[in-house]
Amino acid sequence: MWDAATGRQLAELPSPHERSIIQVAYSSDGRFLAAGDGGGVVTLWDVATRRLLHPPFTPHESVVIGLAFSPDSRYLAVGDFDGNLSLWDVTTGMSVRDVANAHDGWTLSLAFTPDGQTLATGGADGRIQFWDTSALEVGGEESLRTRRAAILAHDYWVTSLLYTADGKTLISGSADNTVRFWDTASGAEVGDPITAITAQVWGVQFYPPDGERTLVTLDSRGTVQRWDIGTRTPLGPALRTDLETEAFAVSPDGERVFLGSFDERAEGWWLDPRPWQEQSCSIAARALTREEWEHYLPGSAFVPQCQAR
Repeated sequence: MWDAATGRQLAELPSPHERSIIQVAYSSDGRFLAAGDGGGVVTLWDVATRRLLHPPFTPHESVVIGLAFSPDSRYLAVGDFDGNLSLWDVTTGMSVRDVANAHDGWTLSLAFTPDGQTLATGGADGRIQFWDTSALEVGGEESLRTRRAAILAHDYWVTSLLYTADGKTLISGSADNTVRFWDTASGAEVGDPITAITAQVWGVQFYPPDGERTLVTLDSRGTVQRWDIGTRTPLGPALRTDLETEAFAVSPDGERVFLGSFDERAEGWWLDPRPWQEQSCSIAARALTREEWEHYLPGSAFVPQCQAR
């Protein structure tokens, strides 16, 4: 555990994991931390005391690649390399539901609706499944019921899922280099996808200062880009970290982004929220000529001089 502002290590949890930890997740209230490893072992931690809540559990003895807490922090959803899905009671550490072969291939992205009534899962089969989580209890039905028909959403892995606050739209990122938007009631695609990404998409988050008007994406080359959701166009130059990565997090104030890499590093970067027009002066160290403006910023009004900040 690290201090996000200073980078100073706060604590090292006495981990029982014997294999590489593949995924970690915080509950929305910050009380619990979950971790899953390459041997299929999942642990749940109390963040305040930094102690294990329960003995480690192994849902399917397959690599754990997806973790998600329900909005009320009561349940933990787990997805693995064999396409299985399981739900666990955070308080008791007991299994609540189990679905074998929820996807053909990895179950790697999971997201609950804001009301906790539905769990969406994305798989290596390019599909998004919707599961009814409205009446969960320990010792209930053996399997989850589907809420609606699955969506064949992408041509490749569905790597990330994100619901809007009203639960009416689901945003999906994929290893097919696209981000798509879905009406959760009908399953129909909403508007055009974002297709200007040149590498696999491994993360989608809302950009905090603008709420749900701006999306932030991470690709496998470590490129972080802000997008105008309404126009599906980039907002400002991309942050190119050149880290091979599949993990990122944007700070609540939107000022920083943190990335984990495949070479044992974790890095924090400042995000510059200024639009292209303002950043052009910083990049060029002068105002752009009209010809340069038309080449690099086509379609936007020409600004002949740099604006004072």
